[in-house]
Amino acid sequence: MTDPHPTDTPSDVPGPEDATALSEADAPAVPPLESSAAEGTEEPAPSTSVGALPMPVVSVQAEVKDFHFPPVINGLDFLARAVQELAPESPRADLKYGILHLQAAAETLFKARLEMHDPVLVWRSPEGFDKEKHQAGDFKSHDLENTLRALRKQVKEKALNLHTSVPAWKPDLKALSDLRNRIAHFGGRDTRLAVQARVLPILHLVFDLVREDIWPYVLSSNAVHPGDMETAGSYLPRIRRSLGKLDDFVAQRHESIRAQLAGHERSTIACRACGQFAVVLDGRMVDLKCHFCGKTYGSGAERAWSYVGSDPLTQCGAGTREVFPCGFCDEEAVIVASTKAAPQKTIAFCFACDTHHDGICGDCEHGRSLNEFGLCDACTGMRVGSFGEKRGSP
Repeated sequence: MTDPHPTDTPSDVPGPEDATALSEADAPAVPPLESSAAEGTEEPAPSTSVGALPMPVVSVQAEVKDFHFPPVINGLDFLARAVQELAPESPRADLKYGILHLQAAAETLFKARLEMHDPVLVWRSPEGFDKEKHQAGDFKSHDLENTLRALRKQVKEKALNLHTSVPAWKPDLKALSDLRNRIAHFGGRDTRLAVQARVLPILHLVFDLVREDIWPYVLSSNAVHPGDMETAGSYLPRIRRSLGKLDDFVAQRHESIRAQLAGHERSTIACRACGQFAVVLDGRMVDLKCHFCGKTYGSGAERAWSYVGSDPLTQCGAGTREVFPCGFCDEEAVIVASTKAAPQKTIAFCFACDTHHDGICGDCEHGRSLNEFGLCDACTGMRVGSFGEKRGSP
């Protein structure tokens, strides 16, 4: 059998030991350069070393097109890739790229709209704004959170009119940022359904921005070079088609679990993984899970810690409390969340005994029924008693 990987070196091909034997006479001749400089201008002499490439003396005069991605084109490309990679039929590995591309699309397109209004506002240090550096991209710009803050400020001051409701740094955007950071630095573990449902509101938000506040501006201004208009316009139908498929997929999943959630609206909270109102608090002995994406949180008091993604030791060191003691069973298992019945309001739930409280007392920090001052009856009585003692003292 013939060896497919022969070890013998053909005699007419020099081996490594012959490399030093090459002389300048054996080296390929360097072609002469034709100077295009104006008379009296000296060009740097090309290197005479063996194998040197000719120095490009006229390349600076050529228009660079190989790496030309204006902000709007760049953002639309990121968004088109994201919605395709997050589609129901996409391979599992594509999901991570979908997250990375969606984060890039959101940041690029919101920043592009701010730049259309005033390029100075995109700079992290606007006092150092320089037009040439801006056009070259040689500056530090805002991150997504501060870009949204700058846009909201312009809208509030009526300096900018947008059809899209620019959000604050709300949970959906924070969840996207967290997903992106986990993928880029530590890795992440979630179900496909959880990822797709969590990012769907952001996909709609960014596409609405393009449709309502970027594309009309592009058509009425020179924000995009005429030569790039066809490319920019081709992205919109592609994004719309892929987004429609993802909408249908999520809607079908909601329909399939509708009967399981019916009648539990007052005790159904949002899942921390997918963001859907599909976690039903239905008894301490039942494993808590999301009916939409399947994420499990365990049972009993421990499921409160699993739900917030923390533990007692971490909470003590963080300084920000998310799990509180229950005024009824005294277990440290109360979290504050919204329900499917009233998503705009918050209520305190005990994951151990399933008691619903008005909120967290401002004094004892237990989940209890509260008065108009945000205090429980016991703490109110102590304050009144203490006030009476002070008034009665000489």
